[in-house]
Amino acid sequence: MNLKALSDKELINMVQANHAGAFEEIFKRHWQPLYQFALQRLKDQDEAKDTVQDVFISYWLKANTHTLTGTLEAYLFSSVRYEILHKISKALKKEEKLTHYTLSLIHI
Repeated sequence: MNLKALSDKELINMVQANHAGAFEEIFKRHWQPLYQFALQRLKDQDEAKDTVQDVFISYWLKANTHTLTGTLEAYLFSSVRYEILHKISKALKKEEKLTHYTLSLIHI
């Protein structure tokens, strides 16, 4: 079967039936634009790769129970955007804690 010729919707149906080849095709089809999107925002290749990889892992794990209401592309980009915001928020909290710790050391 030529998976490249199938639509995202057809591939999604196959992924929901645990078809690893269909998942691989979705990954190949959407990896690069998602990676570029993440890289533009995170400015770090490893963080961008990890972010996109986390989104695909999450998608694979939820594929059987999750029903997409929009397009797969929209879902994946929204998921990457959410992961980026989560990482930035986490980094800011870590930075706040470090700043607080540093200031407390200065006042000792």
